[in-house]
Amino acid sequence: MRLETSIQFHWSPLPDKCSRDAAQFVDLCRCAEASGFESVHVPVASDLSDALALAIAAGVETNHIKFRIGWNFEEVLRSLFGRKMKEAWVTLQGRLIFHMNFDSEDAARNGRLEQATEFMTNCRCLFDQLEVPEFDIEGETAEAAFLAIKHANRLWRLANRPDQIYADALPVLHFGKRVGLLSSVIARETQQEALDVAATLLPSNFVEHREDPSSWPTPYLWRGLFSDWPGKSAAFVGSFEEVARSIHAFKKKGILQFLIREWSDKQEMFCSGARVLSLVREMEVGRVAFE
Repeated sequence: MRLETSIQFHWSPLPDKCSRDAAQFVDLCRCAEASGFESVHVPVASDLSDALALAIAAGVETNHIKFRIGWNFEEVLRSLFGRKMKEAWVTLQGRLIFHMNFDSEDAARNGRLEQATEFMTNCRCLFDQLEVPEFDIEGETAEAAFLAIKHANRLWRLANRPDQIYADALPVLHFGKRVGLLSSVIARETQQEALDVAATLLPSNFVEHREDPSSWPTPYLWRGLFSDWPGKSAAFVGSFEEVARSIHAFKKKGILQFLIREWSDKQEMFCSGARVLSLVREMEVGRVAFE
């Protein structure tokens, strides 16, 4: 596996918050590519054949950005067909990532782990061993970690304290698989400005619990319930430099992947791409002091 030394960023608009219009999605992908993102999550969640078609349309108009297909395991299992998967992968010259959210509810159902294992094994059989798409698993459970270790390239977990993330990620990293963090990013010139924006973007309970220390595992990372997303979510909230330093801190713990889950807003992409990502790059090459 290729040794990675730089943090990689991925963009994930919520499926019901991003336009499925091909022209608008292509424009979003161009912006993401110019901002330095590695991949964009295709917004279509209910019909993955449509998602593959949208990815192909954007692939023609972009150069290297990858397209993340799939959301929860039920949708992937119900609508993804092997032949269409391989055709899209060939058309996009390998710029395809298959993403499955295997959460606690899925894992608790009888036979779901076996189904996921069989599905991923069959998917890999469609391809030459040396030319296989990336497979990502999202989930907080032991079952999700098992799937990532045995069958995937990457495990996505919700952002938390660096030491807690490292403890959870260590078994997966030990087997040579990557671990990435899911979060939103709300960054502005000052933390106060970012907090004011967060109060309009995040659910109402952010305002209610803004002063609650238990909602802030680190000074610039908030965890809570998002009204538009099931279960807990996380958001880095602070100035551009504060957020960049917070993200860079995870590098010492072996975390080099960040999937920024956002509302479909190119302004937020610019703020997290052109500002935060560029500062992280400056820290990585030593132009901006990390400590």
